[in-house]
Amino acid sequence: MDDFWSWWTQEGASTAARAISNGTAERLVPLIAPRVRALHPDLAWELAPGPDGSEHVLVVTAEGDPKLRAHARRWLLGAPPPDRTWAYSDSRLPGDDEPLQLSVGDHEITSDDVVVAWSLDDRHDCLDVTVHHPAMAQMPEQVRQQLTLVLLDHTLGETTVETWIGGIESAVGPLPTPVADQDKNDDDDGDGVGGLPQLRAAVSALADSRVDDDGTPIWKLAESTADDGSVTLALFRVPLRSASAPHLEQHVELTLPFRHVTEAGLPDAPSLQALRAFTDEAEAALSPHAMLVAHESSAGRRVLHFYVDPLSDAGERLRQRSAAWSEGPSEFRSTPDPAWEQVAHLR
Repeated sequence: MDDFWSWWTQEGASTAARAISNGTAERLVPLIAPRVRALHPDLAWELAPGPDGSEHVLVVTAEGDPKLRAHARRWLLGAPPPDRTWAYSDSRLPGDDEPLQLSVGDHEITSDDVVVAWSLDDRHDCLDVTVHHPAMAQMPEQVRQQLTLVLLDHTLGETTVETWIGGIESAVGPLPTPVADQDKNDDDDGDGVGGLPQLRAAVSALADSRVDDDGTPIWKLAESTADDGSVTLALFRVPLRSASAPHLEQHVELTLPFRHVTEAGLPDAPSLQALRAFTDEAEAALSPHAMLVAHESSAGRRVLHFYVDPLSDAGERLRQRSAAWSEGPSEFRSTPDPAWEQVAHLR
């Protein structure tokens, strides 16, 4: 990691900018590709037009592989600050508002001809999408799927796709014709049909609805009752996706018994106060190397779900804190989990 950024800051950035300006960007491949492979052989990279304030962006991406996201994020965390020439990203950014032109086999694809139907999955905090282009009827399934992902990544960016898009399908037949007025096209349940710009607006609206007024991610409450009448109360952050913090790839599960229990098996006031103090103090002490993403309470026990950076000492410090819990013997479990599968039952 350090070797890459040392080379980049000393000569790579200026060499790359010069090559792009001169129209000889292909000469950068033997300079950049081996250095990215040294980070991890399966990472991908690209140079693209930069976001606002920067002329170019250097992207090193895991291409959706959760096992590689941490490598790309740590590369990004070591990057220099963006400047007028270069910005940096660990995922592909959305393209500009100009129509995307693609050649796929014998077909010329224009993104303006794409129609998307989306449906809000409120339980899982995502949109399920179906994408159609007239040429898809002549394409093999694998090509249709690849084209669909390229269109979504270009419209939304990789991280947004991984965070807010659920099911993805490509349609051979035409979808319902979008109406001109998107306000009339979108009903109150979040479903709609439109072009790719309208999909971008729908995803933005979904993301905005999952934060507080100050931009902090909301937490959702879920309650279930077993056949024996016992209650489980779960609280979890939204979005509960590893793309939001890919370098936090180690799951730490703390189970804390509590002494003051309601009839439903949930923490009563004194224990509730102690549990809140424990989590608040742990997060304050361990941030940014640890994040509490969920907790579940049932039958006199609270299970805390943390994700931590395995290259830090956050996991060990959580173990020490849990061992000092005063309301009963705690349990500690730590497992690698780059896809955040240990909390998949909550999202």
